[in-house]
Amino acid sequence: MNPTDFVGAFERITRAYQAARKIALGASGLSPEQLSVLSEANRRPGTPVEVIASALSMTASAATRAVKQLVRMGLLSSDEERVEPTEKGQAIGSRATEQVWSGFAQALGGAGAIA
Repeated sequence: MNPTDFVGAFERITRAYQAARKIALGASGLSPEQLSVLSEANRRPGTPVEVIASALSMTASAATRAVKQLVRMGLLSSDEERVEPTEKGQAIGSRATEQVWSGFAQALGGAGAIA
């Protein structure tokens, strides 16, 4: 694959991911930051907010703001140190992740299922 083909393929993949994520965001009612924080908390329960912020390349204040919003929505629980998804947060996060994956795979011509 030459550089031009690679860049073209990468751009198609990026557009497919962005389109699938936009659909999942609309269905979940979450902001992009909230969905990212919720997804990270689902992947790594009990993680400190600062670690989530670093993993997502967010400022600590932006991550803290998203965590507080998600706690108010009943999707996360948080003490002063760590963040845990609630059952509702796990369900919404899992559903959003599946919607992103399915839409992404379909946009790329796949069946939409993880093998």
